[in-house]
Amino acid sequence: MVSSIILSRYRDGLDPNFVGRQKIAEGPLYSVEEVLPLLKTESIIAWTNKCIKDLQYWSLDTEDIAELIKLAVTRGRYKDSEWCQQKPNGAWAACDAYTVIEERWNEYTSQYQDTEFYLKFAIGKMGNVILTISCHP
Repeated sequence: MVSSIILSRYRDGLDPNFVGRQKIAEGPLYSVEEVLPLLKTESIIAWTNKCIKDLQYWSLDTEDIAELIKLAVTRGRYKDSEWCQQKPNGAWAACDAYTVIEERWNEYTSQYQDTEFYLKFAIGKMGNVILTISCHP
């Protein structure tokens, strides 16, 4: 059974029977003014299993995610918007994707280096949480 439950605030145009990536033409879906107030650790949820694993692998916590999303929406590069589904056959969220460059300490070179991160997130349907779908270099 295909789920058509939508957990993002943006709700228009989902085809739950479509297989593959469903891009959303208009975007970004969430404005800087909407995103910034939600960037508190208690308002950020790693929403997919892959995101949780990536955060663990890259030693990122919710404070790191908040800072990366802030950089993304204020100085990053908007890539696109698309529908994302929790696997398997889970709920949907309309997401904005960004890339952002952050200076991070590299323990192997013992110096700071620019690291490009890819982020994908949505605002929850009640408007009080950030659902993080992707966050990795």
